[in-house]
Amino acid sequence: MSRSVIFANPPARTREGQQKRGMFPLPLIALANSLDREVKIEQASPDLLTDYSLAPTIISQSSSEWLAMTCYQETMRSVVELAKIAKNSGKKVVLGGHHITVWGGEKVLKEIPEADFVIVGEGEIPLELLIANKKPQQIPGLWWRENGIPKTNKLPLYSNNWSNQPPMTRGYAAFDYSALWKRNEKIGRTGYKRPFSVIGIRGCAYAQRSGRRCTFCAMPLSNRLRCRTPKYFWEEIVWMANQFQVDFIWDHSDSLLGSPTWLAELAETRPPNAPPLWCYGRADEIDIRTIESISRTGIEHIYIGVEVGSEERLKEIKKGLTLAQVLSAIRLCRRYNIRVQPSFIVGLPGETEESLNDTINFALLCKEEGADDIVFHEFILREGLPWFETLVREHPELNRVVLDQGVVQNLLWQYFNPRLEREETMQRVKEAVREFPHSELTAWNI
Repeated sequence: MSRSVIFANPPARTREGQQKRGMFPLPLIALANSLDREVKIEQASPDLLTDYSLAPTIISQSSSEWLAMTCYQETMRSVVELAKIAKNSGKKVVLGGHHITVWGGEKVLKEIPEADFVIVGEGEIPLELLIANKKPQQIPGLWWRENGIPKTNKLPLYSNNWSNQPPMTRGYAAFDYSALWKRNEKIGRTGYKRPFSVIGIRGCAYAQRSGRRCTFCAMPLSNRLRCRTPKYFWEEIVWMANQFQVDFIWDHSDSLLGSPTWLAELAETRPPNAPPLWCYGRADEIDIRTIESISRTGIEHIYIGVEVGSEERLKEIKKGLTLAQVLSAIRLCRRYNIRVQPSFIVGLPGETEESLNDTINFALLCKEEGADDIVFHEFILREGLPWFETLVREHPELNRVVLDQGVVQNLLWQYFNPRLEREETMQRVKEAVREFPHSELTAWNI
């Protein structure tokens, strides 16, 4: 029987908006791209299914030997549920992703008996070797069990040479996106019918420049910035435009604007038939020196993380920018007909009535200056953040890989934001975002 693997990115069932808008499974696409072409690929990733409830049936009835899942803190209950189904049907289960890397392979294997293997760090080569039946001792970042005891090797973690990553045609062609497109088309938020997602850069430019991270960021991987070769970046986009009739591209890099030199190269080499781009960016990366490159790259929409609405709070969270830079970036983008979508976080530890008012008022000021969309996220507390460790000392039952995220959120507000009621606060934000035509309020920022 030929080797085969099922990929899944389980849903966070309690996440507001989860059923409304699907997300492209970029981690799974990169993993699928790394596998030998003889390996058969199936998928039970709910965002790509017409009905989220189909995933268990697909997994139980499939003849694949493997189930590979990307894990987040909010999705772990679904991960365990699907892993149990896979084990009952004779499959081997491998877990990876941000949440697994944060907790570490030993703890994951001890607490989740349904997991056979755990990959810590970037997973392309480790998964390829695992599916190819290489010895566990030869696979970087792998955890497994011997006689029921978690074990790993001393090999250095694998890190993808992302700069020279050729177009991932194998990975993108492995999945059917029709259900996701249909779901997104009903929302009508983008104005396009066939969106597609890519990643141009791995790593955080701000972390590399400053040697620090924002206080709310729990990403455990290297700060090293890896910018995709412009030739491969554009070849991939043109291929998918032709293959899937894509009409716009959403880049999911932390910031596509993080390297001015690389951005200028993108602008110089942009093919005339490339679809328009949406991307994430930092306000301090948008200025008179970079705006021409941004415009010529075909970027028509930038999602800017502002997070809070006061200079004092910006310093507290180590965001590394000012409100003046945010407003300047919005004005400059409007001059070049680039849409701007500021993003804010509600419920960061230390939130008060005053700080909430500052954030809402600044969001409305952004609208006056030209921002046409807005997003508010409720802050999610993760392992890897100092606030989580503080809460665990008070509530040891939280020191677990699989958590009830609703319980974590309520304890977060009670302990760190005692002057505010969670539900009342979120209702205030809902009322504020109605001022924007395409506003969003997500339950948790993943």
